[in-house]
Amino acid sequence: MNISIKPIEKFTVEVDGVAIGEFEKVSSWEGFIKLQNPKGYIIAADNSTPFTEIMGGIFGDIFGSRTETFQVLKASENLIPS
Repeated sequence: MNISIKPIEKFTVEVDGVAIGEFEKVSSWEGFIKLQNPKGYIIAADNSTPFTEIMGGIFGDIFGSRTETFQVLKASENLIPS
């Protein structure tokens, strides 16, 4: 019997500077990411450039935090503040 072990990646999501909750990454593909928590889901496009990815990785590793910006394509209505 074989098993696959996948690390669980958790993210704190902010919309316009307001934290809306902690989400688990359930999938990602070609510049897109799907995050989910018990309240709903977010599908977003990665807005980063190769430069911002490199700099975010360097400074994120040094300071222990990494912030990435994504454009929301679709989300559960109850997650996005109006």
